Amino acid sequence: MDRKRAAGERQEKEVAFQLRRGLDAKRYTVFHDLRLEHDGETAQIDHLVLHKYGFVIIESKSIAGEVKVNDHGEWSRSYNGAWSGMPSPIKQAELQQYILKNFLEKHKKQLLGKLIGLQKAFGGRAYDILAAISSSAIFHRDSAPAAISDMVVKTEFLPDRIHDITRKYGTALLSLDAQPAFSKLELETVAAFLRGVEGGSPNAPGIDPLPDPVPPAPSDSQQRPCNVEPTTVGALLSCRKCGATTGLKGAYGKFGYYISCAACNTNTSMKGPCTSCGSPKTRVSKKGNDYTRSCEGCGGSLLLGTY
Repeated sequence: MDRKRAAGERQEKEVAFQLRRGLDAKRYTVFHDLRLEHDGETAQIDHLVLHKYGFVIIESKSIAGEVKVNDHGEWSRSYNGAWSGMPSPIKQAELQQYILKNFLEKHKKQLLGKLIGLQKAFGGRAYDILAAISSSAIFHRDSAPAAISDMVVKTEFLPDRIHDITRKYGTALLSLDAQPAFSKLELETVAAFLRGVEGGSPNAPGIDPLPDPVPPAPSDSQQRPCNVEPTTVGALLSCRKCGATTGLKGAYGKFGYYISCAACNTNTSMKGPCTSCGSPKTRVSKKGNDYTRSCEGCGGSLLLGTY
């Protein structure tokens, strides 16, 4: 491995460490080395942070010396006293932002719900860009354009900068500049979707569309069980990648219960809407080797299978 590549990998590991240490996993979901393909274009995102209001794209750069940016947005760096040009990490991240936005927009019906009967979209979400440079680097902020200087952060201050970004959106809720926010279910769905991509599949994993909003749940006296007989393994669940209904194993992870496919080593969430009333408010539980999906809307339950 050459020196530059080794330094780059060390920098990416340091960024990952700072994000893991400084961001609350309940508020942020972090992806590393995320490869997206859309319309023949490919984006390799070093680090992506998903939060309530959108995304932060982080381009990581290992720089041991000094960094300058001129009025035209052109970057240069020093090494052993000699200066040379370098690609702009901001421009790289802007291309990644474009592909990410269009990639997600293509799958909006699967990932986002509706508002007053209209399909939500990804276009109005927050897409922030940060260039994370080595903490030992010297960045000449005084001579850099202000807009670029605001996007450059030393690795050790990265979590603080992300907190500042999301806090800004949170305090603007009642203003004309209020940023649309993901619902809890949308955040979980988008996170699971991107986890599938992060796992190595260049194509988007299959996820059922989010159901339309349903009426409030009936009272206890009105609740009825889902009119679905318990089913055997494989009838409801299948691998989202290869479609296999056998060779599946139940497991539990960060996003709840899922099945693992022995054929292609892909994970598929057991979450899903109620098959009777369509409510998205369901939960999966395990008793022995049996996995059951229960509905908070109509009070019914469905045996997903035995694994």
